[in-house]
Amino acid sequence: RLFLIHGDKKDPEIFELFSSLNFIHDLILIMKQKNKDINIQIIKFFSVLMTNLSEKHILYFIFNCDFINQHVFEDNEPIEGDYLYYYISFIKSLILKINVKTISVFYHSQSYTFPLLGNCLKFYNHPDSMISNTIRNVLLFIMKINYPQSIEYICNLPMLTYFIFIAC
Repeated sequence: RLFLIHGDKKDPEIFELFSSLNFIHDLILIMKQKNKDINIQIIKFFSVLMTNLSEKHILYFIFNCDFINQHVFEDNEPIEGDYLYYYISFIKSLILKINVKTISVFYHSQSYTFPLLGNCLKFYNHPDSMISNTIRNVLLFIMKINYPQSIEYICNLPMLTYFIFIAC
């Protein structure tokens, strides 16, 4: 990850190597093995990566890969224990990089789903205040972007029930 962050800041050829080797695909294959300890390391890798990347084309590349949408937000494995805290940290670092142009990657207009928001809202009522506050911030940040499809998604059932609970 340090090489990729260095490449983002000083040497774009490092990112070209990263993308040409299809490194993210290898991480997806590793995550499919469902080893919690390894998956924690992969989530930590992407969390640090999201926090430190600044080049827009690198962020767009990572946002458009299947890792985030399919294997993080649509995975049906229960998220619990230590993995949950790293997962929430990843969500925090990811949401800060989303803008009007990139939010469309996370919204599936064909199926009318928003896996990023839908998966986050599973934890809206978590007993740990850090987790529940992060989820509220994710919802508010998405609303702040003012992407019409996300606003419509939030204002319709079943998402509307979460919004009412969080607002109260």
